[in-house]
Amino acid sequence: GESELISFSSIGGGLDPQNDSYTVDVSTADDSLTGSIDVNELKSADFDVTIEDTSTLVTQGEPLDVEIEITNNGDKPGTQTVELRDTGFTNTVVDSTELTVDPATTAQQTLTWDTSGASLGDGEITVTTANDSASDTISVADPGDPVFAVDITDLPANVTTNEQIEPTFKITNTGDAQGTQNVTLTLGS
Repeated sequence: GESELISFSSIGGGLDPQNDSYTVDVSTADDSLTGSIDVNELKSADFDVTIEDTSTLVTQGEPLDVEIEITNNGDKPGTQTVELRDTGFTNTVVDSTELTVDPATTAQQTLTWDTSGASLGDGEITVTTANDSASDTISVADPGDPVFAVDITDLPANVTTNEQIEPTFKITNTGDAQGTQNVTLTLGS
């Protein structure tokens, strides 16, 4: 006997996901077969946000750049407003953008806070989408004070037991005044 492959087109249009599954019957004059089709509803766009990089110290009046990643964990493309708030200061939206992200895709974006009118001290900044938020603590320093920023210049990612390391850090006074501060290195687990 010969076989022939037969395709039916457009039988899935209008299937209701509330019905969960449908029965499919295929028959000839001599035989029949029954199968089922499960219907799954596509999940709407679902944006997760991560703060990838920002300075934890900014001098009042200087811009604070916040590098973020937005991942769409939904099954459909979507567009959402992404906001940066100075939640630990005046809880004001200080920057925002509309992002369109395809499903299972990650987009990078930089949001900026102009700290000209910011209060001095420590507080949180928060990035929000319709589905998620991420926060980080920053310090806004007086431009007339010394401000010491720390950069890692040499820190091994892996060491062996009892290996001696000599990490190197660069301390830079980004403020307008001279000053001194103690520098401490703490090893945590």
